[in-house]
Amino acid sequence: MVLPLAAPRSVPWLVVVLFAGALLVGLAFLGTGLLSLWRWRVLSRGDANQFRAGLDGLLEVTGPAAPTDESTPFTAAVSRTACLVCEIQAQKYETSQHGGSWNTIESRTTVRPFVVDSPVGDIRVEPDGANLVLDEEVVASVGRGEEATGHTAAFFDAVGVEHRAGSLDVGVTDIGYGSKYRVREARVDVGEDVYVAGHATTDDETVGGYGGPDAVVREQADRSVNQRLFGFPFVLGDGGEATIRRHFLRRGVGLTLAGLLFVGVPAGIGFLLV
Repeated sequence: MVLPLAAPRSVPWLVVVLFAGALLVGLAFLGTGLLSLWRWRVLSRGDANQFRAGLDGLLEVTGPAAPTDESTPFTAAVSRTACLVCEIQAQKYETSQHGGSWNTIESRTTVRPFVVDSPVGDIRVEPDGANLVLDEEVVASVGRGEEATGHTAAFFDAVGVEHRAGSLDVGVTDIGYGSKYRVREARVDVGEDVYVAGHATTDDETVGGYGGPDAVVREQADRSVNQRLFGFPFVLGDGGEATIRRHFLRRGVGLTLAGLLFVGVPAGIGFLLV
């Protein structure tokens, strides 16, 4: 007697979609994490020399940042600090069944070319396209039942953030309702010490002349995709060389582990269901 083959168990399409989504998220985390680990490795292996005589090629420099002759500092929208680079974020506190977290709902980045007074000379830096690794600080906050005022309100209006405030009188006290908001800034202030890694060149119209910089570092426009991903990165930070490297290491390890978790769990469950 021949027994019929067991029919394969059908898997609900929603489960398939969830597994596929988890795999895609995991692959994105894994790819970003491995790329961060690669950048940590590249910055750590000493390809660029901070104290060599020639300035063309890979370069790492540290020193105070100052405006160039043709550019002027700008004023950060909320802190009103004179700066050369500013990432500003409007964030809203959102809660769920798993707790609460601050989520960025709008962000803006403003940059100006500047000069780094380094041990190898004056290096002009054009920050467009750089990986920014800057210390962040909360420069304004609006609690429930509070109304944004002054520069904070102007920033919210400029970026289109809808915020409201109010209170409910329950006799004993007023209970604020609405949402909590805050503004975070990450800046390069005038005169602040910065770390810059990238490709430097002396063959540029901005270099030389009376009082001109000795070299310029900017994003290379003609790089291939492979060079952009795996070549020497263009990095700007205000925490020092060791801090920048630790940033890429921590970020890489964390995202890689998260990616392995997102990929491994659905793959393991899918294997058991087959």
